[in-house]
Amino acid sequence: ADAPDVELADPTIGAKLMDEFEERLKSAIAKEKNIRLSAAEFFADRVELRLVNHLGLDVSQVETSLQTEFILLSSRGGEEKEFIDRYTRRLARDFHIEDEVRTSAEQARSAAEAGLPKTGKFPVLLSDEPLDRLFTPLLARASARLKYNRMVDTAVGQMIVDAAGGDPVTLWSNPLLPGASDSYRYDGYGTPAQRVCLIENNRLVRQAADKRYSDYLGIPVTGEAGNIEVEGGPRSFDDLRKPPTGGVLYHLQAFSAFEPNPITGAFSAEIRSGFEISASGVRPIKGGSVSGVLQKDLARARLSRERIQRENVLVPKGVLFEGLTVAGA
Repeated sequence: ADAPDVELADPTIGAKLMDEFEERLKSAIAKEKNIRLSAAEFFADRVELRLVNHLGLDVSQVETSLQTEFILLSSRGGEEKEFIDRYTRRLARDFHIEDEVRTSAEQARSAAEAGLPKTGKFPVLLSDEPLDRLFTPLLARASARLKYNRMVDTAVGQMIVDAAGGDPVTLWSNPLLPGASDSYRYDGYGTPAQRVCLIENNRLVRQAADKRYSDYLGIPVTGEAGNIEVEGGPRSFDDLRKPPTGGVLYHLQAFSAFEPNPITGAFSAEIRSGFEISASGVRPIKGGSVSGVLQKDLARARLSRERIQRENVLVPKGVLFEGLTVAGA
């Protein structure tokens, strides 16, 4: 079957573009107060794939990848604090260096004056970096491969997230997003890419199955899982960022490593950048940790109306959890 025309490669990538990125990075940093560059690297890759088998399959696609890692330093009271930015995109037009520098500079300056969060159970708003892995356990629960290997025990029709007053979760596997890293025209078995709803209003409606596992389980083939797409909720991001009356809300943007367990959904991560928001103002925080269990805590979570596309996800810009465990001072 013919594959959809998905934008996977950028023909402008070359040595000249790397020089341009370097100049843009330096120029953006020069505009930031009390920020200096410690180190930076850029990487560019081009991959040509061709898939041929004895049944007459002969398909191909070209992919590109752009990556950067840079470290910014901010000083306060004779002490320097760093912030590391890692960023991957397929296409040069999506490589927003200036925005990354602006955000990372703010986080580096905040780190220089940040304190520990309080200890207890608090509402927590996640945005930015943790969104890249946040919904991975839900995709895992829809995986035919994990089902076949008895790593998850799920069935079509089952509630993946309890309906407990939060915004319902609707999730797609979407390999058709232009420029996203888990997009493709054909998967590894030659199946044309398609956008497939896997979870609708918290309920599993279809399993993500490539040709092998669709044959093993006798279920329809969807193709390999692509980018994660999650529908937004009814409330704005700014509304979700408001603290409860008389209480505290933690808005967390970056962790040392945020990797929810794909099978159990449990997560615990050290806070690298965030804010404590209350009626008395906004205080930068760093250190301490936040922990929870995704499927359980999503049951009462709120999803922002606005969505954002990152490396391999198209998801709500912010996810507000009613109460996660924060360990700090």
